[in-house]
Amino acid sequence: MRPDIPEASTSAPGAEDAPAEDLVRSLAETHPTVAPTTTLAEALPLFDRCGAVCLAVMACDGPDDPPRLIGSVHHIDVLRALNQALEQTAAEEHG
Repeated sequence: MRPDIPEASTSAPGAEDAPAEDLVRSLAETHPTVAPTTTLAEALPLFDRCGAVCLAVMACDGPDDPPRLIGSVHHIDVLRALNQALEQTAAEEHG
């Protein structure tokens, strides 16, 4: 199972629940970043390693384009999404 981080778990810059954009940009310079296609399994170790409560979500439009900030993802939201995926898998297995 390789669930991606759900779009609902990310906050676009300027969204009401998003951290300040300058904070996210600062995090992107000093901490690992994730892509929109990063899986839960890939994101969790990044949070564990760096200890941040949120990570910047960066995207590239093309191979020669610089990454751009498209939002942030919070550790708690990744944990909730993983828990939901595990519950769904367990329900499917136990019918």
